[in-house]
Amino acid sequence: MEMEIKVELTDGEYGPKCILITGSSMHGFHCTKTQLKWLLKDTKYEHFDFHKPGVYLLKSDYIEDGKDYTKEKVYIGQSDNIADRLNHHLLNKNMDFDEVIIFIGGDIKKTEICYIESRVIQMAKAAKNAKIIILDNKNEQKLPENLTNQEIKIMENEYLDKIKLILPIAGFNCLKSAIIKTPKNQLNLFPNAKYHLTIKSKLIAYLEERPQGLVVLKNSYAKTKEGDALGHCYRELRKKYLDDGILKKCEDINFYRFTEDTIFNSTSAAASVILGVMTSGPKTWKKCK
Repeated sequence: MEMEIKVELTDGEYGPKCILITGSSMHGFHCTKTQLKWLLKDTKYEHFDFHKPGVYLLKSDYIEDGKDYTKEKVYIGQSDNIADRLNHHLLNKNMDFDEVIIFIGGDIKKTEICYIESRVIQMAKAAKNAKIIILDNKNEQKLPENLTNQEIKIMENEYLDKIKLILPIAGFNCLKSAIIKTPKNQLNLFPNAKYHLTIKSKLIAYLEERPQGLVVLKNSYAKTKEGDALGHCYRELRKKYLDDGILKKCEDINFYRFTEDTIFNSTSAAASVILGVMTSGPKTWKKCK
């Protein structure tokens, strides 16, 4: 079945963006934090009913020197009344977000909203591509148990499949996986686009260009020591990879080891994470002969 995603700039120029999907009762709304403040004050806003139940994501980016994007920090939540909940977040000075995306369905129920939120959290954590903060409670979200198999099928096909398509269009990458599971019988997928990184003539890491991005290969190594000038985002990224098990301390040598093929957005980001210092990727990675 052919599906069409339609994005409307509601003011005709800069947004906010109303996201419609043909054949689906779910629609999305994407705007900046500044735009949100004004929109929630408009009780007659014609493009979106903010007082319905829905799921929302709040995002801020980690930026190094204003140019080298690495990862996102994303708050995930749900509410019976989106407007009331987002107004509460706007008043919270500790909520540091720049963008919001909201998903609302036609006759969606509270239990179904909780299911969608829980599944988005599960997928975001499995992707390991963002710092995920759960807003509704301090415990790990559990899937509601009183949904039928048919209701779950509808949630997965009608809502979650659409959310996975819409989020990257709106610039939210939290459901895009940071790692690639390489098939056991196909260990080297792109042998003609491989680079290596060395320390004192010792090869420690391989990198390949793939459709998903720049990939540091599984079993590559990274230094355990970090330089004082290492950027905050790369320091946080190394810590996150350790927390997620993507990097593990070697028992026999003083290095970390990559446990999965891991996607990076630039050669400089990959080299800086591996070496623990700010590094120029083009100067550091050398093409294999």
